[in-house]
Amino acid sequence: MKNLPHKIRAFFWRWHKRVGLLLALPLIPIVVSGFFLNHTASLNLAKVSITSPSLLQAYGISLPELQSITLEGTRLVGDANNNIYMSNQFLTQCRGKITGAMTWQTYYVIACENELLLISRIGEIQERINSTYGLPVPIHRIGNCDDSICIESHGVTYVADLEQLNWPATNDAVEWNTPKSYVVEPDQLKNIDSGLTLERVLQDVHSGRIWGGVGIFLVDLIGIFLLFLALSGAWLWFNKFARSIKRK
Repeated sequence: MKNLPHKIRAFFWRWHKRVGLLLALPLIPIVVSGFFLNHTASLNLAKVSITSPSLLQAYGISLPELQSITLEGTRLVGDANNNIYMSNQFLTQCRGKITGAMTWQTYYVIACENELLLISRIGEIQERINSTYGLPVPIHRIGNCDDSICIESHGVTYVADLEQLNWPATNDAVEWNTPKSYVVEPDQLKNIDSGLTLERVLQDVHSGRIWGGVGIFLVDLIGIFLLFLALSGAWLWFNKFARSIKRK
């Protein structure tokens, strides 16, 4: 029995080192992801869209379907999250999905389900027009009618008087200018919102969920090992401290 404290001390020393070495590599992604998650607001991680096709596939996310329309050589695109892109650069978020676009004076007029956006040729938002201004919503289509802009809502066609903000109904024939659907290619994902954020990926790395059930089990196991390191380290220090007191 006299050798029992010595055996316990030897056991803790031996396994304290082994467990510490064992955890060295697995702890790196947990610590790094935890560091970034602590600064997620300042780094805007929730707004950083993941564009890696392999990661999107791992999360079961299909490549997004986009709505595209071209005006005077400028491509306007809307995605499923109501984001609007101009020439592959993020422009703004619209109230509803894009339903069409037209040119008017020196502007592009983008029709979303619940508002009209007036955009300059260089991509500056000049005006947002919604139901507050009497705009009929939802807007299903936008087009050209007798050199004017017309919109359709609930099966009724209205002339869009953007100067006076009036919306009289009309029976004029309309040449609708609706967007076309296409699935984005992997090399076009750079500036497109994929629906998967860097914050979500880091959270899953930190918790182990990114590796499925096995990852969660491993993170739980790492937690148990860390608890062992804390307890064994505290015991070893206290034991050494107690022996030094006895010598005095």
